[in-house]
Amino acid sequence: MNVQEILNYVNFRLNKEQSGRSMTEDQYNLILQVINIEYMKWKYGLPEEYQPGSPIPRQFWEATQKITDDMRWAKVKMGGQEGGQMVIDVNGIAQIPSDYLHYSSIWFNYLKNNKECGNPPSKKVYSVEVLFDAQVGDRITHPVKGPTLKYPFCCFYNSYIEFWPKELGAVEFTYIRVPRTPVYAYTVVNDEPVYNAAGSVQLEWPVDCHADIANLIVNLASENLRDQFMNQVSEQRKERGI
Repeated sequence: MNVQEILNYVNFRLNKEQSGRSMTEDQYNLILQVINIEYMKWKYGLPEEYQPGSPIPRQFWEATQKITDDMRWAKVKMGGQEGGQMVIDVNGIAQIPSDYLHYSSIWFNYLKNNKECGNPPSKKVYSVEVLFDAQVGDRITHPVKGPTLKYPFCCFYNSYIEFWPKELGAVEFTYIRVPRTPVYAYTVVNDEPVYNAAGSVQLEWPVDCHADIANLIVNLASENLRDQFMNQVSEQRKERGI
């Protein structure tokens, strides 16, 4: 479904022709933007669903193949087809990509990045452990669990990631990027808005997610219109996944 078809469906659900209730095109664009982010958060994992002692939401990143497929468009692998590895400077610092949203995995390729490897180990690729800031100090000086090329670790900060040991050079970094903002573009003809397909930006989600997104739009629009019945119906449909 394109953004025009989603709008047609939303207006149908809101019974626009009989009730006169509708959204302006600018309101629709605002709702599209908000719902696109909310749906991303829902698929990746809602922290609001965490329970004490059990920080696991109903849906979360790569919990199932369905969720992986739903979000495959947002998965970026530095070191894959998208481009080079994440470069780490001599101070152990690597800049976080500007479109970064969530971390997925970090790997260090021992043979590719360690020029003084000598006799290479049997294992060539090592997972980089991600630490909380409070853990870093103890681990750096730990006599057994301190950083080595085989057991590297890192910590995320505002705009960069700091790695130990500092001489890693580069890592293969996979992350979830920020979704592009969907836009319903239009021109005004005879005082009526007309959909502009060429100027519009479509949703990146697979087509089987569009009905869920449309239902979330109906839900938010119903709140704005103070339509309690439609809001209840939308909540019931969301719970059933349809």
